[in-house]
Amino acid sequence: KEQSFDVKLKWKLAENATLLLSHQFLQQNNVPLYHRVQLENFAYYFFAPQQRQITYARLEIDGRNKWLDKITFIGSLQKSLEKRTYQKNGNVYKFLEEDRVKTFGLTADIFSIISTNWTANSGIEYYQDKVNSSKQQITISSNATFNQRGLYPNNASNGNFSLYSLHHVKIMRFEIEAGLRYNRFVITIPDTITSTLKVGNVTVKPASLVANTTLLFHINQQQSVYTSFSTGYRSPNIDDMGTLGLVDFRYEIPAYNLRPETTYNSEVGYRYSNKKIRASVAVFYMQLTNLITRVPVVGEQVAGYQVYAKQNSQQSYIRGAEASFNYEITKQLS
Repeated sequence: KEQSFDVKLKWKLAENATLLLSHQFLQQNNVPLYHRVQLENFAYYFFAPQQRQITYARLEIDGRNKWLDKITFIGSLQKSLEKRTYQKNGNVYKFLEEDRVKTFGLTADIFSIISTNWTANSGIEYYQDKVNSSKQQITISSNATFNQRGLYPNNASNGNFSLYSLHHVKIMRFEIEAGLRYNRFVITIPDTITSTLKVGNVTVKPASLVANTTLLFHINQQQSVYTSFSTGYRSPNIDDMGTLGLVDFRYEIPAYNLRPETTYNSEVGYRYSNKKIRASVAVFYMQLTNLITRVPVVGEQVAGYQVYAKQNSQQSYIRGAEASFNYEITKQLS
């Protein structure tokens, strides 16, 4: 069963200000996990329910000068809920797991007209994730309940703050796009161990500065060539660092010493366009370093499942070419 609804309200507050309010809701009930029952000897395994909600407000203001030509504010709240209930064949226990995630976000973006040929988007973003996770072991014969550590560390949090500025410049037949983004993360993983092995909460604070630049040259009104280069960055998240439990044919354990993943991307291309034809061809290359992957822990098993831990264990690259062609046969068919 599934229930969903979307609601939007657009309100013109003034001649230069518009407010958009939106709420989306989706819930799916009693969703079976097929491979657990068919391949892993489970009597049943259900997601009951899976739920997602997102609410946001977007305020757009037309500014009074070129440096504040358009200002956009967005505030958002996302909530997700997932409950899992399951029992293995022949087991005297059944289990109920629950994960709740709340994400609060604030963004502000300013579009500036610096000169006739120079515009910019600059802004600030902040997101805060809060994770609550629990697990109950229930004795079927007596209905006695024993609380266990959930899939994720309860009360874990992840804060993400960023500043960015992206500029667009036209000089004769050249178009230049260049930008910088600074990110700062604060990830806190509570120590859920209650024995003498307790080591305290783990907090990591990675930061990054990434860039992108594109140079395009118009050969004539129909043809152009371009080249681009950008860097990318992905900080380890709560799932990477804090997962403990059974996940698809494996048992995962936490990993607190992960480093961020990084990418370097480059592309060169050609474009052609007239009234009937639009075509492009490009070659690209992406290099990825410090990839976070699951690595088996030698000699370690839990309930017959191999134990895995995440590590920065891989380097890789992606290279390729792509082409597109569109021809307008008539105004209605292409």
